[in-house]
Amino acid sequence: MMYATLILALLILIYKERNQISSYKIAKIRFTNELDMAITKEITKEVVLATGGSILKFNKWKKSRGT
Repeated sequence: MMYATLILALLILIYKERNQISSYKIAKIRFTNELDMAITKEITKEVVLATGGSILKFNKWKKSRGT
């Protein structure tokens, strides 16, 4: 767990430097938001590809997953 924390802290510091952000706290918030949006975008893309964009297929897919 310590290694994961260290890696994340380094990633945030790199993000802070590359985006010229003055505060670590702001860099952490922006990094988290950007990462969350990227993950959401990828999940959405996978769902659309799996269902072919059909709401009926999406409902079947959702029920098959038990959610």
